[in-house]
Amino acid sequence: MTAVRDTSSVVIIDDDPFDSLIIERHLRAAMADADVHVINDSRKALATFKEMAPDLLILDISMPHLSGLDILEAIVPYRAAPKKMGGSVVMLSGSTSSQDKKRAYELGADGYYVKPSSLSDYAAMAAEMVKSAGLNESGQSLAREAVSSFLYAQALRMKFALRTQIVGSHQSTSLQT
Repeated sequence: MTAVRDTSSVVIIDDDPFDSLIIERHLRAAMADADVHVINDSRKALATFKEMAPDLLILDISMPHLSGLDILEAIVPYRAAPKKMGGSVVMLSGSTSSQDKKRAYELGADGYYVKPSSLSDYAAMAAEMVKSAGLNESGQSLAREAVSSFLYAQALRMKFALRTQIVGSHQSTSLQT
């Protein structure tokens, strides 16, 4: 079982060290407080997924040993209810193959991105991945942030209600004397 985290975790599984470094840097820029891990060996993917259950898993499609589609297929049972491990899973590929894209979505991928041809496009892609995964710039889940905001609003309402009650009781006491 995974521990509750204050920040989001991201795992990038890509056999190309250059691509994974670029993606990692842009994700860190997009999510300052995120915990980003890079795995360059696809054979470690399933164990890493089960151990970390990341909020965002980025899988390269074309890798030796296990493809990203193989990994996605292997984690399907872990992502299904009632276990529901992990968050969004997005595929990353140099291929524009419609068959790869269709298969990824059939297996439950939440997104499919083609590796950009320019370095500047990686920043936009990383920001889009963060947004589509429901994460914000600080690396926290937007759902977690919404709960925090809701609890804060509830605390303010209670404080206001108590203050009104106390002021009201002081007014009635002063009227009686």
